[in-house]
Amino acid sequence: MAKSILVAGINGFVGKHLAKELHSCGYEVFGTGMDENISPEITKEVKQYIKCDLTSPKDIEKLPLSDINAVINLAGLAQVGTSFGKEDLYNKINVEVHSLIIERIQQLNLNVRILVISTGAVYDNNQEMPLTESSPFINGGSPYAASKVLLEKTLEKYIEDGMDIIIARPFNHTGPGQLDGFIVPDLTSKILIQDEITVGPLNTSRDYTDVRDVVRAYRMIIEKPERSSHRVYNVCSGVPTSRDQIIEKIKAATGKETLEVKVDEALVRPNDALLIYGSNNRIGKDFGWQPSISIDKTIKDFVDWKKNLSIS
Repeated sequence: MAKSILVAGINGFVGKHLAKELHSCGYEVFGTGMDENISPEITKEVKQYIKCDLTSPKDIEKLPLSDINAVINLAGLAQVGTSFGKEDLYNKINVEVHSLIIERIQQLNLNVRILVISTGAVYDNNQEMPLTESSPFINGGSPYAASKVLLEKTLEKYIEDGMDIIIARPFNHTGPGQLDGFIVPDLTSKILIQDEITVGPLNTSRDYTDVRDVVRAYRMIIEKPERSSHRVYNVCSGVPTSRDQIIEKIKAATGKETLEVKVDEALVRPNDALLIYGSNNRIGKDFGWQPSISIDKTIKDFVDWKKNLSIS
């Protein structure tokens, strides 16, 4: 069982939740980030924080890798819309950083489990649902998705070398602390301050998981003492939720049930799949993980967090 865990990108949305999850389960948490200091929200949960540019081999050499049992790298670029035109940057952050960390671990000859975070966006959406770990990959797509496909291909040689690497493919996840740039924060920000909103098609459905369930999955993956029989796991709810349902749940949580919602056909994206959701059967079978937080509670908790943020 891993005792000390290094979380790269610990000051981010998922990183803060992961720090709390790991600390609550008795782990020593080491964290890295580009900020000068650890986020005030998790100072009690993190034993040591190291400012580190993970694109720099010299900075990586300073990490206390000999003192840890597992690495979870959350330090990546995750926004699809802003990835276009930034292929080189996304490949550098989402691919090359992993190689530098893994090769440093190899140099030190350490027995460390490495959890690499890919994405459910690697799958081709125009195929039978639910998406399993064996479903075909996307051909093309956003630079974000392409960087994750390249990441997984790059990891193959390290896995063949015997490195203890597990790949998680999380689908959409949200919850308290998520900033704008994603569907639930963006819609909530609009609904809180407007009397009517304009959105794209309401009938597109996606797979949403609470971030607290996601980090619990990450913790369960890294703490299993024996090597898993699989290298890749979907982390998802297994249930599709439409944009219309998301909006209605936010309206209910904000107390703005009468808010008018208009659909702008100009916001319809060509070739946008109507239905995308994954299968969590493999992670359920191998680790006993199942999502435990409903989408209703996720949205209510997010709205409460957002309101408190505005007040403070």
